[in-house]
Amino acid sequence: ALVPAGQIGAAFEEEASGRLTHVLAQPADRGRLLGGRLILGVIGIMLAACIAGGTAWLGALSQGVDLHFATMIAAGLNTVPTALVALGLGAVILSIAPRRAAAAVYGVVVGSVVIDLLGSTMANERWIERASLFHYMALAPAQPAEARTVVLTLGVAGALCLIAVVLFGQRGLATA
Repeated sequence: ALVPAGQIGAAFEEEASGRLTHVLAQPADRGRLLGGRLILGVIGIMLAACIAGGTAWLGALSQGVDLHFATMIAAGLNTVPTALVALGLGAVILSIAPRRAAAAVYGVVVGSVVIDLLGSTMANERWIERASLFHYMALAPAQPAEARTVVLTLGVAGALCLIAVVLFGQRGLATA
C-alpha cells in the first residue's frame, strides 16, 4: 500500500519542478496525463504484489515449507485492491490539494495499520476495524479472498481514479 504514495509524490514533484510545464502549456489533456500515470501505478502495484508473493514462496521453500507457487502469487495479488484504493485516494487528493497528496496517502496507510492494531485489541469495539483499508483484505493464503469484497474494493478504486482524472483535467498547474 506504500507504492501508491511514492507514485503520487512523484507525480506532484514532476509537476512542481516545472518538468511538465512545456507539456501542459500545449493543448494537452491533463486528465489523460494523470490517467497514464495511474496505469503505470497499477502496473507497479501488481508487479510489487507478484514479487512479494514470489519471494514469500522462495522464503517458505528455503525453510522446507511446501506451499504452491500459485497460492503465494495469489496471496500477493490479494493486496492489489487495497493498494489501488490508496492510489485512487492519493490521485483525488493530488487533483485537489497536490502538495498534500503523498503525505495523505502515507497517513491513510499508517492510520490503517494503527486502526487495525487497535481494533484487534478491543474485543467490544470491533467496529473500529472497518475504518482501516486492511480490514477488507483477506488473510491470504490462510483465508480465500471473497469475490464480492474484491469486486467492491476494485469498484471503489476505479471510481476514485476516474474522479481524480476528471478533477485533474480541470485544475491548473501546481508549482513548488
